[in-house]
Amino acid sequence: GGDAACCETFSASAIALLPGGTERHARGLVLSANCAASSERWADAEERYAAATDAQNGLGGDELAGALNNLGNVRRMREDWAGAVQSYLAAAKVAPAFADAFFNAGSVLLESGGGSDPAAAVEPLAEAFRLDPSSSENWRALANALQGGGGGTEARVLA
Repeated sequence: GGDAACCETFSASAIALLPGGTERHARGLVLSANCAASSERWADAEERYAAATDAQNGLGGDELAGALNNLGNVRRMREDWAGAVQSYLAAAKVAPAFADAFFNAGSVLLESGGGSDPAAAVEPLAEAFRLDPSSSENWRALANALQGGGGGTEARVLA
């Protein structure tokens, strides 16, 4: 529709005006990726988030973590489970207090298109729980991982 077309036009203009390899250019790429994702154009969104998170573009801190998390979301929608986990864990490394990145990584490890790995999901989900114990989603996901076969590590991660 009209909003998506306007978003695309605006972000394309912003990217064209900003020199590549700069933080501003990376922000334009994130805006463009957001537009593509809102239109469910996952391949375009993935390409733009990946370009925005390239180290040469200068995004850092929470902005970089947010873009990496969004890249994980897009990869999850494309059922690229390993790529999604990699992006979420990269976001968590950049912003160690970003509970959602840990939650998302653990959740994908539980989903993984039927090839779930509850034991691998426990550690990131336990960290999400530690960072945000008031989240019922964190409680539920961690319980599911522990119940699903990841219980052998519960004493270590919950200690």
